Amino acid sequence: MALATGLIRRRGPAMRTEINETVYPALPTDLTEEQRYGKVGNLLRKMRKDGAVSFDRTSSRWRLA
Repeated sequence: MALATGLIRRRGPAMRTEINETVYPALPTDLTEEQRYGKVGNLLRKMRKDGAVSFDRTSSRWRLA
């Protein structure tokens, strides 16, 4: 979670691809691409539910809440 929020804090609103590029290296290497994508999706969903981030549908970017 800290990697994703740190990216958004440093650069401003981020697209999912930017978040993937930041978080993927921290995930276990034995995961497939599909599993990594799912893990990042679950992380973003949990962060949105907890009120840490929000998704702007107009710009397709994640922002700090």
